[in-house]
Amino acid sequence: MTLWSGKYREWVQPNAKNVLAEVRSLLFQGKYVEADILCKELMGPYTESYLPLGDIHIQFEHGQLAHSYQRILDLEEGIARTEYKVGNVLFTREMFASYPDQVIILHLKASKEKMLNFHVKLTSPLRYKTEIKQERLILKGIAPEEIAPHHVQVDQPLIYGDFEETDAIRFEGQLGANLRDGELLCDADGLHVYNASEITLYFGAATSFKRFENPHSYDSNEPSNILNLQMEKVKDQPFESLKMNHSIDYQQLFKRVQLDQYQCL
Repeated sequence: MTLWSGKYREWVQPNAKNVLAEVRSLLFQGKYVEADILCKELMGPYTESYLPLGDIHIQFEHGQLAHSYQRILDLEEGIARTEYKVGNVLFTREMFASYPDQVIILHLKASKEKMLNFHVKLTSPLRYKTEIKQERLILKGIAPEEIAPHHVQVDQPLIYGDFEETDAIRFEGQLGANLRDGELLCDADGLHVYNASEITLYFGAATSFKRFENPHSYDSNEPSNILNLQMEKVKDQPFESLKMNHSIDYQQLFKRVQLDQYQCL
């Protein structure tokens, strides 16, 4: 997925050929400082910045008195696992990014029935808004039209366009939930899960980026259209099915090479 600041602009420097001749002349004269300053006219505008889309925040209602905490990165399966106990209840999480289904999966489970109670919200460091639709939490945002480089001191380092009219890249993230039991509530504050034993959260994201050489004449509905298809595809799939799709795809790459370490005598 591509998410950059900036909008389409012309990068060609029409006077570059003449400037290059002047730079060479200054170098032959030993005027290196002047040549360095003039070189800036060859470089064109500043490049823009690759950006983070957002964050998923999960707040559990089981308090802070956890123990037996473990974090595991399973390179064989391409899955990150976390487990811990609160009292005698074991809480487990499994997370992976599925290329076949184009979503990030987070599976949560408690060892005792109806012990999962938590709240989820989406935020972004960029300009955004959230809404609820079809029991999904949706984040929509825009990238800045211009970001100044870190080494340049300006009064306004980030410049945004109008949310509806900007030519910068638009982005969207959708978060859905598939519960085995319990209750799911959706409102302006996010998703709220009560009295669940097992739940799968699935998150998809898309942007309006097409091709770098095309002007940004984006359809503001394009990320939504892409995501709606992706989310409909996965919303009723069991966790084990999503996990298998990911595992088959991942291991085709991971198992291309095998390293055996034999004991040296």
